[in-house]
Amino acid sequence: MRKRFVPQTYRRELFVRLNSLHQTTLSVKQYIKEFERLTMACHIQEEDKQKIARFLVGLKKSITNIVELQQYVTFDDVCILASKIERQQNEPRFQKPLWFNKPAASLDASSSTPPTSTTDLASDKLKATEPSTTSTTDPSNATIKAKKPQCFRCQGLGHIARNCPNTTLTTREELICYLE
Repeated sequence: MRKRFVPQTYRRELFVRLNSLHQTTLSVKQYIKEFERLTMACHIQEEDKQKIARFLVGLKKSITNIVELQQYVTFDDVCILASKIERQQNEPRFQKPLWFNKPAASLDASSSTPPTSTTDLASDKLKATEPSTTSTTDPSNATIKAKKPQCFRCQGLGHIARNCPNTTLTTREELICYLE
């Protein structure tokens, strides 16, 4: 039955597909699945070292370079490492919050006189970040107000802890006594 329905070149095509398999647009999980499927279809019995070498040739170069720096013993170790590396590479990078910018960056280059105090600087920053509401009747043009920064020291709005006007330091015990 196999002679009748399976082409004579079927097994050779499987070997060619296995040897030319590359990750390119596939995820690591998809690549592992296809690699193992072709390995089983070709009835290949090889040592883990050979299987790992064949697997690493088809992986993306950025993942292969990192996997080769790690310690691994079995093919499963390599698969787990490659999956972890891909997940880490696809994570979004950390973005600084808007309030993290330095105060000097918010000054206009054309203005020759900087604000006189830190409260003026904070109020200038707030004015710059608040959107103007030109048309409040049209719901499609409704703007969302910018969230004012909150001080961690006094819980006040409009400034951050380093610009806090409250300079006294309250300990936890003093706060508990004050609240009682």
